[in-house]
Amino acid sequence: MTSLFVDTHTHIDSTLERSEYTKDFHSFRQEVICCEQCEKFIHISCEPTTLDVGWKIINENDEVFGAFGIHPHEAQHYTDEVEAKLREYITKGKETGKVVGFGEIGLDYHYNLSEQAVQKDVFIRQIKLALTFSLPIVLHLREADEDALHIIREYIPKDTFIHLHCYTSLPSLAASILAEYPHAYVGITGVVTFKSATNTHEVVKATPLNRLLLETDAPYMAPIPFRGKTCHSGMIPKIAEKIAALKGVAIDEVYTQIRQNTRDCYKI
Repeated sequence: MTSLFVDTHTHIDSTLERSEYTKDFHSFRQEVICCEQCEKFIHISCEPTTLDVGWKIINENDEVFGAFGIHPHEAQHYTDEVEAKLREYITKGKETGKVVGFGEIGLDYHYNLSEQAVQKDVFIRQIKLALTFSLPIVLHLREADEDALHIIREYIPKDTFIHLHCYTSLPSLAASILAEYPHAYVGITGVVTFKSATNTHEVVKATPLNRLLLETDAPYMAPIPFRGKTCHSGMIPKIAEKIAALKGVAIDEVYTQIRQNTRDCYKI
């Protein structure tokens, strides 16, 4: 059995900005992540001002792959020019095999940093764009279950690969999407180690192991016992351990199955 894993959702640029060690990813991986199990990374570039940085990161590091899309917080800044840049990088990245997903996109009604109507319009617009590339869609859904499910059902075909990123919403939403979309996966972050994360605990218990993905959303939400520190991919073993405990399975089974899930979803 293998204990290798892929961090399927990390923001390498933001992590390096917060790092007190080094601004260079190669050095950061060697000095800070220090985890031989960490095989590959999917860097998420989701702000209009950092798309160029994201493209540079995935092209300078063989073990880093990427996804591009505009976060719902940034929906108000979505323009034709931004969309053109997404098209450019995703097109080039698909040709080289380095861009493997579209996102993160979706709805976030917790902060409402962009108006809800704008978020919905941009979400739908990006779904339509994502479908032209036939890439897995990385969804950020927070406190917007009803609108999110309505849009997903109306605009995303049932055979689409979906990554429900950093899932903290109600178990019922995850159950509906998993039941209706056979290629949907639920991404689990360090939140699962928090005592207060009852929704995430219930989702992990209810979701088949072959529908889960490991991710950090670094630099955010470091798992216990690192809470409050800058999160990074080397902390994933703590997430895997909690998943194993919640599901009552061996840790090797978690790593082996979820590594296969990642191959199935992202083809890496």
